[in-house]
Amino acid sequence: MDNKLLIRILELLEETLEKTDKFDQKSLKQLMMPLTEKHGTGELLWPLRVALSGQKSSPGPFEIMEVLGKKTTLERIKQAIKRIK
Repeated sequence: MDNKLLIRILELLEETLEKTDKFDQKSLKQLMMPLTEKHGTGELLWPLRVALSGQKSSPGPFEIMEVLGKKTTLERIKQAIKRIK
């Protein structure tokens, strides 16, 4: 995946997550799954997992986001975008 596409995906995730106040796994899955149908599960969730954990292998992104909370999740996505740029 090239950097421009990766940045667009992370920005889409950031915009989507900013709009919700529900940060439990079930609500996050309901919010994100329509995006995975459009963009592909791996193409969307793998960059999110790496942005959140810094690892290729980790717990699922929904679990990570619930534990981190909205503020930290968004901060990590923003940091990942900056690093890629």
